[in-house]
Amino acid sequence: MLMLFGAGTEQQDRREIFKLAERIVIGTGGAVALWLRARRQRITELDLAHRERVAAETKVREELGAGNNRHDAPGTPRHRSVFHDGRTTRIGRVTGTHHRPACP
Repeated sequence: MLMLFGAGTEQQDRREIFKLAERIVIGTGGAVALWLRARRQRITELDLAHRERVAAETKVREELGAGNNRHDAPGTPRHRSVFHDGRTTRIGRVTGTHHRPACP
């Protein structure tokens, strides 16, 4: 480095080298700060997208669950058929017979 700044005195050369090193450090620090900011923004955007996706999936699950619960009230045909199918399937496993659905 001293060879690059050999035109002045030794003290001036050292000051120039110090200024150059300072600029390099400040420039590198600024670049790192910008990179960290961009990284943080990317992580925040990914987190927001993930939360929106989870919220949408939760809403769909809740709507489907509410629709299914409406049909699961005791005494409804769907409730009895689910119970009946489950019971006959278990009986079929125990006795070795096969269950055929009543409706085609």
